[in-house]
Amino acid sequence: MNKDFIERIKNMENYTYTPELPEFSKDIEYRARKIIGDMDKRYRNNIVATMKGDSTIIHVRENNYDGRKVIQFQARTSGCNMKKCGSCWNCNYGIKEKNTIEPKEYIKEFEKLINKYEGDTIVMEAMGSVTDKKEFPREALLEMIDIVLKKGRFKSLTFETHITQIDEELIKYINQKNLESSERKIIAFEVGIEDFNPDNRILINKKGVTNEKIKQVYDMLDKYGIELDINLIYGFPFQTEDERIEAMAQNIKYAKENLPNAGLILFLMSVKDNTIMNNMYKSGYYKLPNPWGFVEAARIALKEDREGYIGFSWFGEKEDPIVGQTKAYCCPDCQRIIIDALKKINKTYNKYKRKEILDELLYKAKELDCKHYEKFQKELYEIKSSKRKSSKERLHDYYQYIINEKTGAKIGYPDEPEL
Repeated sequence: MNKDFIERIKNMENYTYTPELPEFSKDIEYRARKIIGDMDKRYRNNIVATMKGDSTIIHVRENNYDGRKVIQFQARTSGCNMKKCGSCWNCNYGIKEKNTIEPKEYIKEFEKLINKYEGDTIVMEAMGSVTDKKEFPREALLEMIDIVLKKGRFKSLTFETHITQIDEELIKYINQKNLESSERKIIAFEVGIEDFNPDNRILINKKGVTNEKIKQVYDMLDKYGIELDINLIYGFPFQTEDERIEAMAQNIKYAKENLPNAGLILFLMSVKDNTIMNNMYKSGYYKLPNPWGFVEAARIALKEDREGYIGFSWFGEKEDPIVGQTKAYCCPDCQRIIIDALKKINKTYNKYKRKEILDELLYKAKELDCKHYEKFQKELYEIKSSKRKSSKERLHDYYQYIINEKTGAKIGYPDEPEL
């Protein structure tokens, strides 16, 4: 605020001067993000060291949701190209120093493994995006698609990838091969959007995603009768618990209005080793989500009468052999009943049965000796009635901390020189 103007109005009756929060300097933001980028590179080098010596060609993970089997086939590659660009402060997708696996080796290994497994869904994925030609050889992918559509003992096939890596040429190929198959499979593409709100995506530095692109891909896939499954994350940094719940409610509303047939997969955020978010956590700038907040978000999601399927993943039901992480759960009793309920919900597509399972979970929550569910509700009420900073201001606080901590140069609000 202009100093002359302040002086002129100070003598006005009933005037109380409150210093305005200055606009956050673009120079400071740029400098902080540059330091964060350098930190992220070091973390990625740590991931490379963790992956050293790994000779796996395709890693298989079996997920059993109360009898509904989802089998993930993850091709080991040089790693996620988006992560190499500094995207996703919450993610530590594996990155290898060099990928020496030949296309024929992927094909041979995949053909051997496909005969060993059967289930409801097979997920074809890489360490980033399986349809990214720079990460995974397209010739290997096409051959593997032929194999799974001819020999795979699965009802549905899902490709995990980035929203920018879904091209119509590939879609036409998959659709044609599926039409030629003796038993046609339900086809879907799963993409990590994390949040439909662009302002929220900034909070984890999610790159390469726009809502316009999501709609474009959704319409293209719909034309071929292929589903788009969208991953959404509960537990963003720089948000309070009620803001996290509201963000997920807005995500569900946005999807219902703009992507009515899209599947939604809700993730519970954890803190992964070798990530910027782990730095936030250790320095006090990130608080793990309350798992009962995730349940509340699930309740809101299942209450919506929408066409597309809503499922849940990485809510504590599975482990990664390489990725170290700190989970949101601190109570074994809460963890047990939440995981058990969400597994049962994932099994059925019956919306009435799903709501019934969730109601039963909330009834059990009130009976727990730990009383964590009641404590969560009380804390939620207190947070809602409190005065607090915006998520953007909290992010900027972290930027200041990064510069102060890493350079020794002290900056802050207000009236301090900008660097």
